[in-house]
Order: sequence, then C-alpha cells, then structure tokens
Amino acid sequence: MNLGKFLPHLDNVDPPLIAYILPQRNQKSIIFPKMSSKTQICIVGAGPGGLYAAMRLAQLGLPSLVLEKATFPRQKVCGDILTSNVLRALHALDPSLLQDLLQQLWTMELGATAFGSAHKAGFVMPFNSPANQRLGLPSCVTARRLDFDAFMFRRASLEPLIEIRENCGVQSVTRQGSVGFTLQTSQGEFQTQYLLLATGANSPLVRAIVPDYNSQPAHSAIGMRMYFQGAEPHLQKSLSEFYLFDKKFMPGGLYITPFADGSVNVNAVMRLDIFQKTRPKLVDLMHGYLQAHPQLRTRFAHAAEEGLASGSSLFFGTTKRPLSAGNCLLIGDAGGLTDATNANGIGHAMISGGIAAERVAVALAAGLAPANYDAAVYARLKNALRPGKVMKALFANPVMAGLSVSVLNASLNRFNSRAVEELVYSSNTATTLLNPKFYWRLFAKG
Repeated sequence: MNLGKFLPHLDNVDPPLIAYILPQRNQKSIIFPKMSSKTQICIVGAGPGGLYAAMRLAQLGLPSLVLEKATFPRQKVCGDILTSNVLRALHALDPSLLQDLLQQLWTMELGATAFGSAHKAGFVMPFNSPANQRLGLPSCVTARRLDFDAFMFRRASLEPLIEIRENCGVQSVTRQGSVGFTLQTSQGEFQTQYLLLATGANSPLVRAIVPDYNSQPAHSAIGMRMYFQGAEPHLQKSLSEFYLFDKKFMPGGLYITPFADGSVNVNAVMRLDIFQKTRPKLVDLMHGYLQAHPQLRTRFAHAAEEGLASGSSLFFGTTKRPLSAGNCLLIGDAGGLTDATNANGIGHAMISGGIAAERVAVALAAGLAPANYDAAVYARLKNALRPGKVMKALFANPVMAGLSVSVLNASLNRFNSRAVEELVYSSNTATTLLNPKFYWRLFAKG
C-alpha cells in the first residue's frame, strides 16, 4: 500500500526503466479468446503494478489473466501522488497512456513540496526532475487512487490480451510441483504456470508461497488517511506538504496532498515498531496535529471531513525481502519495495511489474523458471531505496533517534532547498552523501 509521502518528489533514478530485451510497442498483437480456468500467466491484484505487468506482457504478445478481489472503481489507502518515476514509467510503456492521464480533469501538476514541523516553518523545494525534464514530462502530479486505478483499469480492459476478473478473491494457492499453481477463488478454481502477486503488504498469499517472508516492524509502517473538503490552500499554491511529528512518534509525520477539485488528502504515517510501542490512535493524532499547528489550525478551521478515515500497513525497502520463489514473482508492495523516505510505492510497483513481465516472457519462451528477477529489481531500485536505508540508520535506536530529531528540528528552516533538491535528484545518492561539499551547500544561504 502507498500511504502518505515522506518526500513525494524523490526519484533520483535517471536510467530508463530497463533495456527491453524483447519486441516492444507497436508489435502486432495476436488476438486470443477469453481464457478458461487454465492459463500460462496469472496476475493477482489489479493495482498499478499488476496492471502495468499485464500491459507490458500484452506488448510482448502474451495474454494474462488478472484476478482482483474488488470491483472498480475502488478505494485504496495512498498518499495520492504520482511521482516523477510513475510518470516516466507510464511514458516508457506508452506515451499516449501518459498524455491521456494528464488530460484528465482530476489530475493536477505539483510544482513543489513544503517541509515543516510543529515548531518551525521549514522550507519549500521545487520539483525539478532532470530525467523528466529531458523527456518533456512533468515532475509530479496528484490524483486520487480511486481515479488513477480506475483509469489504469479502463486502459488495461481495452487490451484483448488481458482478461480481468473483478470480485474474484483468491482464497488459497497450492503449488503444483515445479510446473505451476492451483488457485482457489470466489469464482472457482484456476491453474497457472506463472504467478505474479501484486497483492500489497501483509498478503497471506505471499506468506504462504514465499519462504522467510515477514513484516519486520522496523522496516514497515502504519498509516491513516482522511480526505477533507474546504481546507484553505497553502500560500504557495500547487504544492504538497510534510510535517514532522514530535520526538515521541518519530520517524513519521503528517502529509498533505491537494487535488484539482480543491479537496486534500491528509495522512498520518508512523514506523510500525514505534506505533507498537506508543499505541496512539492515528485519527486522534492527525486531528490533534491539525488543531495544534498554528497555520494548519487556521487553514482547516472550516474544513469538512469527506467519508471515513482509512488505515493500512506498508513495507519499506530498507531491507531486502525475497521477491520470488520458482515461478512466483512479487510486485510492488507485495515485495516491500516502497521507499521509506517518500513512501514512493506506485512507481516502484510499476518498475517491478515491468521487469516481472519481461522475465516471465523470457522464461516462458525457454520453458524455464524466471531467472534473476530479485537481482534485476534490486539493481534497478538500488539508488532509489538508498535514502530510506540512511534514514533507517538515523533512527536505529532511541539515542540516534533523539539526536536525529533534534538536528532536524534545529536545521529544518536553515536547509538550502537547492542542496536538498541536489540530493533528491542525485543519480548516485551515496556519492552525494559522502561529499563534504554537499553539507556546506546544505547550510549555505540562498
């Protein structure tokens, strides 16, 4: 799942998604009839990662069956920000797909993000992804997952090589030797040779199929999302906001995302091990923060809640989890691929979905199990996941956490936004962080 955004602009990965090793778009597709209970490739989960995999498979001329437990349009707990790598991933799959998305009235381009805390105003950093600029793409867009997922569903449904079965919950999966799987679902039994799980964090299917898979609280988070109508916008329009929590609840914070219709998404997100120790009511924590913060209190004074609060869990990519087991591959949140510094899950789900599709296509042609999927995904996301590992180290224990919070609170309004932007969009985060000149620029004026 994709709860609020820590640094929603962070993508710092300039290379293309992956060098395509098979025929690409514009290849003439073979029209296959609707599938029976037996299929070569089954994808469980029709979120962005699962549908991206299905659409990439279709580009390669391969049919797939997508099973989704819900019926579209459906809600999804998320920060509702489409970061720069989401936009590049859509463009890499099909430029017309991205252009269609950007023309939707429910999308809105963001120009910057504001960082602050309960005590300091902080700074504002523009969104300027060099990789996106080179392609002539925006750097960040907001869209409710209800709308974005329905958009992806409609586009995938137009592809004759993709069959999507809604309201089809998978109850159990049984491995059939080395040749495939049997799925028991609410719509009957299905058999497949290759299984792609895009089922989100804490999926019982993942735990059943992939050995040594667990939640690991220090590498996970829990969050609560609520929509508001009538909140006054930030003085600098078209930006997202991130506010640090007080020391007791760090690492974590409050995230605010605006939409084209004037409504906003407010997320309260906290690392799972801290939540287990403090046991706060996240809805109360969210409301308390909005009422206590001097600027937010004024802006939300006449705001009305839209619907009920929704919560979910999230696995961070601060540790390597197994992403495959034989002919079963994990996509996105199911594999714990979210960036801990910005909760960037949608883009990573799409990237892993594209790689999964290509590995399965090669394996199917050779009659083998997919090779080196884990290594390919972690190599592709290495730079993007590195900042989260740094943040994890800064909050590794109470002493480090206390020091880190003190430094952040003392320095938040002194950071040079240009230096932060340099780090955010660095093509090699490790090199940037090890360069002493970076820290001089970080506290330089201007």
